[in-house]
Amino acid sequence: MDGGLIAGAVVAHAGQVLLIRRASPAGSLVWTFPSGKVEPGETPLDAAGREALEEAGVVVEPFTVIGERLHPVTGRQVVYVACLWLSGEARAASPREVSETAWVPLHELPDYIPGGVYGPVWEYLTGPPRCRDSCRCLRARRAWLARSRTDMRRPTTTIGAGTDTGAERLPVAPLWRVPNRRVGLPRLATGRGTPRGRTWEGVG
Repeated sequence: MDGGLIAGAVVAHAGQVLLIRRASPAGSLVWTFPSGKVEPGETPLDAAGREALEEAGVVVEPFTVIGERLHPVTGRQVVYVACLWLSGEARAASPREVSETAWVPLHELPDYIPGGVYGPVWEYLTGPPRCRDSCRCLRARRAWLARSRTDMRRPTTTIGAGTDTGAERLPVAPLWRVPNRRVGLPRLATGRGTPRGRTWEGVG
C-alpha cells in the first residue's frame, strides 16, 4: 500500500453525520467518512473539502483539525477535519469508489463503524451543542480558534468573562466555546475533479 497522508471529512448536520459506503471495503471498514489522500500542494483542510465533494457530492466548509492518528485498519496516517455542510444532496458522486451515502444519527454511528469511532471525533460530535450547523457560529469559532492558537503557546490561560470562569487549560480543538464576534465570511470549498488513478483509504 502506498504512503501519504489521508484527510477525512467529518461533516455534521442536524444531529447527523455523513458517511459513505465503499464500493471495495478495506476489511471490516465498509462505512467511512468521506476521505482520501492529501495531494501535493494541498492542506488537510483543502483535501477534506475536495473529498466531500468528489465522493459524496456535498459542498462543505472545513474549519479545523479534530485529531490525527495511525488508522488501526488501513495502517495509514489520518487527519480528521471538522466540516460544515453548506449545500448539495448527499449521493454516491464517484460510483467507482462509493456505492452509497447516508446521514447517520449520532446514536447509530457506532453500529456503522464496528471498530469504534476515533475518540476525539466522537467527543467533537457529542460535545456541548452550540449551533454546530450555523455559518454565524462557524465564523465565531474560526475567530476564537485563531486567537486560541496564540494563547496555547502558554501552558495555561484564563477563559475571559462571558464564557467560563476560572483558569483552565485550552483544548486542542475548542469547537463550542466561542465569543459573539463578527469576522469575515467563510471561504467556500470547491472541488477540482476526481484525479485519475487515485486510490481511496477508508477512515472511521
